[in-house]
Amino acid sequence: MLDRYDGKKMAMQLALLWLFIFAQAHFFPFGSEDPLSVQERVLMVITVGLPYLFPAYYIGVLREEEASD
Repeated sequence: MLDRYDGKKMAMQLALLWLFIFAQAHFFPFGSEDPLSVQERVLMVITVGLPYLFPAYYIGVLREEEASD
């Protein structure tokens, strides 16, 4: 049986994993002769990473609700 907060914890870990993967790709672009500025890097990480945060959170909430039934 899942604990009450396990779904949310799992969703956040998934979102952070995706954010880390995309941050690595954007902070260390291979073959880039014109490196991005810090603001451009942060903006790219946020715009690529945020869409994964919300669905992952709601999947965790849905799993939590299913476990409580």
